[in-house]
Amino acid sequence: MSLQRMVQRGDWVRRLNGAASAVVDGIRGLAATRDIPTGAVVLSIPRSAALEVSMTRNESSWLPPDLVSPEFWAAADSGVRLALVLIAEKRLGSMSPRASWIAALPRTTDAPWRWLPADLLQLHYAPLQHKALEQRAEWKDAFHGLQQTTPGTNITSTEFYWALEMVKSRAFWAPEPGNGSWMEFVNKTATILILLLLGASVGERYKTFVWLLALGVIGLGMFRGYQETTQQDLCIVPAIDMANHAASLDVVNVEAGWHAFYMRFQATATQPIAEGAQVWNHYGPRNNDNLLQWYGFVADANPFDTYTLEGMVGRVRALQHVAPSRLQLLSDQGLQAALDQVVVTRAGFPNSARPALRLLFAPPEVAAGSTAATWQQPLPEKMERHVNEVMIELLKAERDSKLTTLQEDMALQGGPDAIQMGPRMALALQFRIQKKKLLADAISAMEAMRE
Repeated sequence: MSLQRMVQRGDWVRRLNGAASAVVDGIRGLAATRDIPTGAVVLSIPRSAALEVSMTRNESSWLPPDLVSPEFWAAADSGVRLALVLIAEKRLGSMSPRASWIAALPRTTDAPWRWLPADLLQLHYAPLQHKALEQRAEWKDAFHGLQQTTPGTNITSTEFYWALEMVKSRAFWAPEPGNGSWMEFVNKTATILILLLLGASVGERYKTFVWLLALGVIGLGMFRGYQETTQQDLCIVPAIDMANHAASLDVVNVEAGWHAFYMRFQATATQPIAEGAQVWNHYGPRNNDNLLQWYGFVADANPFDTYTLEGMVGRVRALQHVAPSRLQLLSDQGLQAALDQVVVTRAGFPNSARPALRLLFAPPEVAAGSTAATWQQPLPEKMERHVNEVMIELLKAERDSKLTTLQEDMALQGGPDAIQMGPRMALALQFRIQKKKLLADAISAMEAMRE
């Protein structure tokens, strides 16, 4: 059965695999259509079903010339290229073998780049606010570039931004196929069969040579037909892209990726999945900044979440006096960059920030004649405790700078007004609750170091 017929019949995923699009516990995603044991293939999608682009191959030739100019395509990054391919595929309408899949794609992720300034302020988190504004400017510049280099293009801004959202939230990198092809493989297979027949019919004198020649062709076919280069293609794979992300590895029940041997994208069960249960993929160790910015959701109790503190030198100086000479020494020894942006985890401050803080608060006799290597080693116990206390105070200052407390936010989330809350406010509230919980965990972890 062709891919187009499978999609049009609506049983494409069901026929090939053990999962189908569904809504489970109010969450749209994939659900198992049968009991699936560990190790079983849940999804198996041919590479021909994927939309993909490569930075080493020229895929612009098949796109309509009024859609994108060669000049814009050449300058575009892989994400923009794949967005243009998705737009072209969507415009095929019912003629596209992926029409049903495209029709099922969401209209938007409503990620923060679309939010109004008032919505962004509700995050209570400047780093993501800045990233959302940068993303908005970048995408607008990209669309402006398309209009400038392709004056006749009829791509609208709505189409362009939608396609970029789909790419950023669904695409992943896969090894670029080798330089072989199915036709090349078929030709080699035919040659091998002929050689095997010859090997069975020729005399003993030549039989060994013919068999060795056949083995050589097999080896060459495997090398050229299935080899994977170091280059990566950006792909969107129908069906696999519908599996939702689980931050907790205990919840994840499939492992998805490209399988060169089978020439297919596959998702394999990593634990038993009951019929009707949701299929959970893992998009990688992403913090909530990344998940909300590109995917439009927040993961509660995300073990990979982080908290970014920007401009740490100014924060330190607001807490304690730091001599200008010590700031100059920080710069001279190349340690200032470690405080420009500090990424805090639930375990507290990263070790990368400690050398710079040691330099700022070490006694003059220790700082004199020091080098950057001096601060890589722990200071005497009393000085180390002081550095630790500074870190705790910095975290508490960040916590206390918020417009609302963690307790107030949780009360709002569980209160009677929550049902009237808009989706953006609900997401912003969920996001800032998770960040404040992370800060609380980090403070607790560093306070435990006092003991």
